[in-house]
Amino acid sequence: MSAGTSPDVGDRLLQEIENDSVIELHEPIQPTVTVGEYDAVCLSVISVELKTWKRKAWIFRFQIKEIGPTYGVLLDGFVNLGPLNSSSDVPSGNSGKRKKESKLVRWWRIICKFDSNCSPKYISKCTLTKYLYRVRVSNVTTDNRQRAVPEAGQYQKVDEIIAVVGRLGVSQP
Repeated sequence: MSAGTSPDVGDRLLQEIENDSVIELHEPIQPTVTVGEYDAVCLSVISVELKTWKRKAWIFRFQIKEIGPTYGVLLDGFVNLGPLNSSSDVPSGNSGKRKKESKLVRWWRIICKFDSNCSPKYISKCTLTKYLYRVRVSNVTTDNRQRAVPEAGQYQKVDEIIAVVGRLGVSQP
């Protein structure tokens, strides 16, 4: 290689490999879970503002607790809370009251039927983490614009809470 000329392709590739940076993922990619029903716990519920769509949502982090290859897999579940408002977790209109047909109210109704100590009028995020649930897992096949996601890019989410199996930290008779 003479002065003033560029290195050949092999030298450039070798240099790129040596200078390659590694990007660490926030969390490992989860194994694929077959669509179906599983026992799971809710580890957390966080509030998010979806500014692009001017909406609020809660993201639920579930962990499968069923013995087998899916044990310990983490999956998210999503609940739309409606349009943004200045209050942190309260959607606009109706003073933050949820419609009885909403997914969140449907999930809360299941909890209230299991645990008579739950308030039928107020939903508490911390209470949602106190139970073992039977959940339905589905594949995400379209993106937020309803475009098809290639099979290799599809992932699973908790689509529904079907039932409460038990309360965590309480021995069953």
